[in-house]
Amino acid sequence: MTERLVFVYAADSGRLNAWFDAAHKIVSPGTYSCQLCAVTHNPFSMRKEWKQFVDGLSVDCRFIHRDEFQREYPDMDAVLPVVFMEGPSGLSICLDAEGIGACDSVAALIERIQQHCLGKH
Repeated sequence: MTERLVFVYAADSGRLNAWFDAAHKIVSPGTYSCQLCAVTHNPFSMRKEWKQFVDGLSVDCRFIHRDEFQREYPDMDAVLPVVFMEGPSGLSICLDAEGIGACDSVAALIERIQQHCLGKH
């Protein structure tokens, strides 16, 4: 297995949840609980700068929601949102919720991912 980044949102999957999340981002963005979602997506779609970054990475990426993560990794305990590096030995946190929470822009998140997950300075 090659390494890949696994991004786990602090939000549940499904159309209804996506609709509620979009409404929450519009009505009360300051209280939205998933900073990974807030930074990488506007209320309706992925931000262009983020999509370009992800598409240009040399490692595979996987994006999953809280409910999907809990089903697939029931023994993993992590504060969400989180970014893992997944390799032959399993998942290891490379950017935790606190690190993601400190990012107020796509550029800040990209910089942290490059430093903490990809080893680029």
